[in-house]
Amino acid sequence: MPIEDFWQPIYNAFNPRERLWGEKLDTFFVEREHSPLKKLKVQFRPGRDMQKTALVGHRGSGKSSELLKLVSTIGSDFFVVWFDANLNLDIFSANQVELLFLLGTAVYQVAEQAEINPNRKHFDLLTDGLQTLVREQTRRTDFVLDVGRLLTNIACFGLPVIAGAAAGPAVGAGVGALTALARELSQEAFSLGMKREEIARLEVEPHTRDIARAVNLIIADVEQKARKPVLMIVDGLDRLDLNPARDIFVNSQVLSLPNCWAIYVTPIAIYYSTDFRQIMHEFVPTEFPNVKLHERDAPDTPHKAGMRTMREVVRRRLKTLGHEPEKIVSRNALSLMVKMSGGVMREMISLMREAIVQAEISGETQVNLRAARAAVYKLRRQYAAGLRQEHYRELEDFRATGIPSRSKDCDDLLRNLYILSFINDTFWYDIHPNVRPLLEGVKSE
Repeated sequence: MPIEDFWQPIYNAFNPRERLWGEKLDTFFVEREHSPLKKLKVQFRPGRDMQKTALVGHRGSGKSSELLKLVSTIGSDFFVVWFDANLNLDIFSANQVELLFLLGTAVYQVAEQAEINPNRKHFDLLTDGLQTLVREQTRRTDFVLDVGRLLTNIACFGLPVIAGAAAGPAVGAGVGALTALARELSQEAFSLGMKREEIARLEVEPHTRDIARAVNLIIADVEQKARKPVLMIVDGLDRLDLNPARDIFVNSQVLSLPNCWAIYVTPIAIYYSTDFRQIMHEFVPTEFPNVKLHERDAPDTPHKAGMRTMREVVRRRLKTLGHEPEKIVSRNALSLMVKMSGGVMREMISLMREAIVQAEISGETQVNLRAARAAVYKLRRQYAAGLRQEHYRELEDFRATGIPSRSKDCDDLLRNLYILSFINDTFWYDIHPNVRPLLEGVKSE
């Protein structure tokens, strides 16, 4: 067998940008220590008080997969609406009015997909409210939403797509089509083109409340027809630039306005700021840490449960393909990549994929220590490329205290995984293991 044919399916099994829908979710998902899933299952039960949760964790930590697993478990009790802000909004200029409007649109569109005949009058009321607001506040008297295009392009999913394994091949094809559409949408995000000052003024305008009322009319209608409470999963908000994130989570109350169950994925930089105390008044905070690989203040003392989890992520994918994991990746190579992933799920998948490329280039049918090191060094170079002098100073200060500052530079480091979060009895932070050698000026693992 040609070497490229040998590695192709293995390479495809390690896609760091792929969401685990349906059958892949069932096959690849690995339970982790300190997962919030059990707690959320208890809290999100119909009949209990309606809850809105702010789920906080690093990008790439595996939040989306955990949420998909949660929905596949409890989803039959809810009318589920999955909305990804990263695919629908401009992450650099998104605002609370756009988000509120799109959440209402997503509930309506998923109800259309489910063929429960949502009341079009409520959606028309929503679009009319937004058009009136924009016309009056910006003097763009000719502003008109292209409603047909909006409903066609919005990336939102219901339970049949999420639980694709149960629904069969047709849904699997649907996931592929929706994923392709989502990639296209990320190049053409929904935006009203309004300035932050204009949006801040709109927060107190009656028309904003009119939009919220229309959203809640849509929700109430869908709940009555579906005979289930609506559960909104709003993913991708952790990718927002810091200013839009503060406007949406701290300077606004719009996320509290939809009258339904909700989980909002929240930026990590908001969590450690003093602003988070304000968020706790509106939402139940739920921490989603990275997988802990060592004890606090003891980077050379492995945490066995976490190491086992990360190894199992790789082993399970290889077993699914019919391979004995040890024949595809050596024990030492896997241990190195696990350690240098920092417990970040996406980094683990990325390292394995790059090591596969290195093995194929060398004509090997096993990822050995040399291929793993090449993958680690490539990731380290990428981290080094993003660092400025002020970032090095911030990292040195953090290494001395173990406490993130509230500076913009520290926000950058947290958002971009230079500083990672973990949990024991307390929430704590550490420098990414692939960044630490940059401070020490060495090439060690």
